[in-house]
Amino acid sequence: MYPQIRGVLFVLCLSAISYLLARHLANPHPAIPPSQPTRASADLGKPTPAPSNLASLLPTQRTGPQPQFSTAIKRIGKRSFLVDGSVTAPEGEARQVIQRLEPSARAGDSHSALLIALKLMDCHEIIAHQEDENSLIADAQRLGGLENALQKRSERHADCVSLGSQDYERRGEWLTLAASEGNINAQLLYASAADVVLGSPAMVLKHPERVIAYKGQALEYLRGAAATGSVDALTDLAEIHQTGILAPADKSLSYAYYVAAERAHPAPSQRRQIELFDRDLSDAERSEGLSMSKEIYNECCR
Repeated sequence: MYPQIRGVLFVLCLSAISYLLARHLANPHPAIPPSQPTRASADLGKPTPAPSNLASLLPTQRTGPQPQFSTAIKRIGKRSFLVDGSVTAPEGEARQVIQRLEPSARAGDSHSALLIALKLMDCHEIIAHQEDENSLIADAQRLGGLENALQKRSERHADCVSLGSQDYERRGEWLTLAASEGNINAQLLYASAADVVLGSPAMVLKHPERVIAYKGQALEYLRGAAATGSVDALTDLAEIHQTGILAPADKSLSYAYYVAAERAHPAPSQRRQIELFDRDLSDAERSEGLSMSKEIYNECCR
């Protein structure tokens, strides 16, 4: 479930965030679950300027908690890695799952906090799409028939009926807590789940300063993850600097991240992006990108 959620949310959230970031607000205060002290820096919410050098772009030393993983990782180099497998929402009745996990999550177990967030996200999707015919057709194809799909949908719906709107509003708080504790899986998901972290459009309009807070925090998480060798984070940073939404658009820097990611772990999607850049970039931009890619790769993956 985790890779699919992350991939879909990354695409869907970008257009909404482009409008919100245009408001140019400051003094952010990210939300966290009540009674849990934040570990975020006081400077996280400041607007993130275009990086002037790679030292600030990819810090080699993490200042927060040591990185934690919620699933096995696949080492593809001496330092570089990919997430191997997926983190899925726990099975069972949602209220009972949350009550079981909450004490350990509040005690600092980032994996428990992430599992609560995933359960809430999963139930939110189930309730939101319970009448969606296209979703039902997709389930039927995946599960081998309409009867199986309806049965599975009924079971999953029953697990979630105890939750209300106030529970769903806290999806972002639990994800934020897991990420702030150093969980790299949560940090990667955080950076692609703007709607989960920021809440409904009404909540964003009520607290618009949180948009800038989210922007700064998401970038810090991705850069920290990249510094530990996460190829997923390198690819996400390439996309971010390509779109110019969560960070300033920079074709050479985006190209550099794609090249570094492909060098660490060749993939067709990265190769396609690099080929597009090769046709679009000037000689000077390409040269600058290749130079930065070497430094990025040396910092993250060599």
